[in-house]
Amino acid sequence: MTPIRLMLTDDHTVVRAGLKSLLDAQVDMKVVAEADSVRRALELLNDIPVDVLILDLTMPGGGSLDLVRKLRSIDSPTRMLFFTMHDDPAYARSALAAGAAGYIVKTVGEMEVLSAVRAVARGQLVVDLDDPVKTAGVYSQVQRPGAGTGLSDRELEVLGLLGRGYSNLEVAEKMDVSPKTVATYKARIAEKIGLKSTADFVKYATDTGIIQQN
Repeated sequence: MTPIRLMLTDDHTVVRAGLKSLLDAQVDMKVVAEADSVRRALELLNDIPVDVLILDLTMPGGGSLDLVRKLRSIDSPTRMLFFTMHDDPAYARSALAAGAAGYIVKTVGEMEVLSAVRAVARGQLVVDLDDPVKTAGVYSQVQRPGAGTGLSDRELEVLGLLGRGYSNLEVAEKMDVSPKTVATYKARIAEKIGLKSTADFVKYATDTGIIQQN
């Protein structure tokens, strides 16, 4: 049996050590690489064949979603499984829309982690949040034809500016558009990923690394 080749990307050494111990104890799994940043993960992926990349959503320097989008854009065979503390359906939807194959929270049990890795390796979609109702909601949304929460380049630009704390008027000036246009983009973003308050925009843009991209 050829084991599932895994890469762990998390800036917490203890988390990686615990995962590695669990995964390497399985006859059908093998951790072939570890990274503490998105940049390092990308470097390693250029040289090491990986079947499943297990990565945290938020790390110093950000860019986890950007890494997923990059791998999808080049048709990489590596499948991505988010293993994160963020028990938020909006984050899960964004991760899956970016191209991830799975999203599970760090509070799940060992058997759930192993099951998720195997399912993702088989090409299945996996979502496991703390709340079963939230989990079911994400499944139902991402499995509808044409569903997804991917943002356009223009919407990402708006989100990045709003995430820095700029007002609608300031964003309009920077993008050379009308405040009404910015308000329209903001409403679309809110609808796609479930953001409501200004604080939500700032937190989401920061946690997902969108600020670093803009």
